[in-house]
Amino acid sequence: MYVLVLYWAVIGYVIINGCIGQNGPLPTSEMDALVSFYNSTNGEGWTNKWDIIWSNISQSDFCSFHGVECANNHVDELTMQFNGLVGTLPASLSNLTKLRVLELIGENLYGTLPSEIGSLRNLQTLDLQNLNVTGTIPEEILSGLPSLESLAIVQCPFLKGILSQQISSLQNLTRLTISECNGISGTIPPQIATLALLHTLQLSSCNFTGSLPSELGGLQNLQVLDISQNLLTGTIPSQFSNLSKLSQLSLGENELSGSIPSELVNLRNLNILQLNSNQLKGTIPTNFGTMLSLSVFDVGGNNLTGVIPWNLCKSLILFRVSQNQLTGTIPSDIFSICTRVEVFALEHNLFFGTLPWQLGNLTFLEVLSLGYNRFYGALPETIGCVYSQKKKKLGILRHRDIAIHTYTQTNNNTITRHFVQINVYSFPILR
Repeated sequence: MYVLVLYWAVIGYVIINGCIGQNGPLPTSEMDALVSFYNSTNGEGWTNKWDIIWSNISQSDFCSFHGVECANNHVDELTMQFNGLVGTLPASLSNLTKLRVLELIGENLYGTLPSEIGSLRNLQTLDLQNLNVTGTIPEEILSGLPSLESLAIVQCPFLKGILSQQISSLQNLTRLTISECNGISGTIPPQIATLALLHTLQLSSCNFTGSLPSELGGLQNLQVLDISQNLLTGTIPSQFSNLSKLSQLSLGENELSGSIPSELVNLRNLNILQLNSNQLKGTIPTNFGTMLSLSVFDVGGNNLTGVIPWNLCKSLILFRVSQNQLTGTIPSDIFSICTRVEVFALEHNLFFGTLPWQLGNLTFLEVLSLGYNRFYGALPETIGCVYSQKKKKLGILRHRDIAIHTYTQTNNNTITRHFVQINVYSFPILR
């Protein structure tokens, strides 16, 4: 009899106070917020619908629904990825007061981002990707989320405005990614440098202007710095050499000028260096040959001159210096230097001399591009047939773009230049 009474007491409590979830009853305010979210995003059209009991909503088990995770009788996570959501985000999401993770990816959500999201003081992850939301990034999000550790806004082309200096309020932030948002412009706030815990800073494929803040060189925990594909001008700050934990530095496809700072050699953990498609001048620093942790080196599409410090190639998988004004010859001991290289791109430079037969011994080679230089002499037979250590088979180099330039001395001591070209841009092998 006692057990029966207790059972009905529990059922009565649930009906009065909230729904039954896998972690216990949810507060009515949170349940109402989820219902509002469902209705405002056309829940009946979702791929994975929620089984809401409309005749008695409090009996719905929201914590078992797709994209909802609960903890300690509260909604802990709300995640939707390519689930067919269409509509706007309701302001009532702010009633999910214990929410830690809000992740919305690949949904047809439009309208503005509710400023009320900025009241979710327990939110640790805010991930908004591939959405059609408009307006600006609310100041409340950048100043009212003290627990936020990861902020990602990616592929939201209709967002506009600037990245406010209020971002410095997010002192627990470890990851900041704003990428592929063409409407985001203005300068990069130097206040980002106050985010001491930051390990990933990605501000790529937007329309940021101005110079690179030298203050970013003080982010001692930074591992990834990607500010590529913007409209940045000025020089590369030498202070970036203080980023001792950095593994990726991507500044390509901007309008940066000046020289490559030789101080970057101090980045002993750097694995990826991408400075391509800028307006950089000067030489490739000779001390870069000691950067043995590098696997990707791309400085193509600049105005660099001088010779290459070939020791740089020792650990590289991708080596691209194309479309510059570099000169010199390819050393005959290239096989003993570039042992791991898969992409070897030197086209559109001023390299000269004969092609060493050892090029054919680069057993991991996938792409070889040497065209539009001043090489002369016979094409080594070894280039046409390569054994790929990576793919464990014999392959033929195809789509050659060697563009051999030959020079002939005539009787009156004038030099006439002739071209022997095999025209295709590069030649991938062993596909």
